[in-house]
Amino acid sequence: LPALVDLDGRLATDERRRGIYRARVFDATARLTGRFDVPAHFGVPQVDVASYQFGQPRLVIGISDIRGIGNALSLQANGERIDFVPGTGLRMLGAGVQAPLRLQGSAAAQPLQFQVDLSLLGTSDFQFTPVGRETHVMLASDWPHPSFVGQFLPREREITRSGFSADWRTSFFATNLEEALMRCPAQADPSREDCQDFTSRHFGVSFVDPVDQYLKSERAVKYGFLFI
Repeated sequence: LPALVDLDGRLATDERRRGIYRARVFDATARLTGRFDVPAHFGVPQVDVASYQFGQPRLVIGISDIRGIGNALSLQANGERIDFVPGTGLRMLGAGVQAPLRLQGSAAAQPLQFQVDLSLLGTSDFQFTPVGRETHVMLASDWPHPSFVGQFLPREREITRSGFSADWRTSFFATNLEEALMRCPAQADPSREDCQDFTSRHFGVSFVDPVDQYLKSERAVKYGFLFI
């Protein structure tokens, strides 16, 4: 897992209507940056290196609904541009994208800096899994009625009539995601209990409509008797 992960995103909301029904949609523009600290021989002890054959390393990003990807994704890794390809190759992550990485051998430890610009369309909520040993997420939107969801609440938030901003910070001491990932084999069913411990540790924001048609109908039924 990465040593550092930073996500800075702006979510513009819109409304779709069909008859009396309304749906809240968002267009997210985000920049994902971070760093991997790749150990020598990928963490394999020197005495055992001869017994291993290392494959092509990859950067994998899980995206729950790939229909919302709005741009041709590319990765900047140590200054080199690499195109993503569809699929994660990991059953436990499900849908997403992956990009091959080019490292300077494996005999010595090395850092890997990465950057990904994302454009995502979605509905209802936007959530993120804090996979970094240190994770920082900053989200801002023009929606004035956010509901912060998931296992971690923002450290700082500001809500006004014109929108909101929120700032999350987590560490691997709080998330324990490395241990949760080790219990979930790469090709395991994500619904199995060992994997749910990893896949359920996310946080984010839900775009709540405080007074929708269902609530109006409920209030009309409840309070209508007061006027009889």
